[in-house]
Amino acid sequence: MKKKINILMALVLVAALAGAGSLVTKNQESRSKASFASVEALFLPSTKTLSVGDEFITTLMIDTKSHLLTGTDLMVKYDPAILNLESASVLTKDGVSGMSSWLQSPEEILISEINNEKGTFNLVGTNIQKEVTGLATGAVNIVKLKFRAMAGGEAKITLDNNYENIVSGYNVAGSDQELKIEKVSEAIYKVSGTTPTSVISPIAIKCGWCGTNCVDINKSGPNMVCPAIYVEGKECVNKSGVCSIIATGPTMVPPEEIKCVLCGNECIDSKLLSSTTVCPTIQTAVTEERLCVNTGSTGCKMLIRSVEVEQTE
Repeated sequence: MKKKINILMALVLVAALAGAGSLVTKNQESRSKASFASVEALFLPSTKTLSVGDEFITTLMIDTKSHLLTGTDLMVKYDPAILNLESASVLTKDGVSGMSSWLQSPEEILISEINNEKGTFNLVGTNIQKEVTGLATGAVNIVKLKFRAMAGGEAKITLDNNYENIVSGYNVAGSDQELKIEKVSEAIYKVSGTTPTSVISPIAIKCGWCGTNCVDINKSGPNMVCPAIYVEGKECVNKSGVCSIIATGPTMVPPEEIKCVLCGNECIDSKLLSSTTVCPTIQTAVTEERLCVNTGSTGCKMLIRSVEVEQTE
């Protein structure tokens, strides 16, 4: 008859579902006396040189020293300012081939929780296999952690020493189930480079007059009223990214546009007419045409030209 596992891991399931987050409820002193053997936790690779933006995988392993592994309650700690944990793949028999797996199926994973704000990963799992032959031993792969390097610096990945990390195993000789983590071989990674930032195209500088000041019109704001005053001998230009006033010599002030209209026998600027002005209609000879034009230098002027009239027989 095959040996049956007399383990305390049933308590893990009850405690985890109740939110206890530990394998047993004994105090620290009794725990240290309850462990029946020692194991080592390893993060591999232990060293690595990276650049900002690189993705890489760190594997957490438990060296059981030939003891049979039944469960874990572990808290991984890393620097969230440098590393971001993208995903965690807990290694089970269903998803692993060619290596020792500590769990039979994903249903045996009780907690697998990433917290990138605190820089922690909590893993609780228990092997409910009843046969001894279903338990892992030796160097056992626990979880593969996929990180992304977010900033330059030196990042350490280890077990959180403020958390009561627990490993349990099958004890042939007694009822004590805890395997004491005697040593943690942490990983230290060096990340070079700076944090990538999104490139925002700058708004082109558009210089113009605001009164007698030369300013960037794009920064004036929609409610800012800037009357354009032409300063004699000056020009408002973009000089090396700064709106500046430079001397250019005498500057012609552009004349205001004049619109000339006929009002009776006169050709005048339309601005001289008020809303109540009535311009009489003047009958002209059929042989002439009157034109009211803006001559520029002399203002509005009446031009009269002859019109040929076709003679009928």
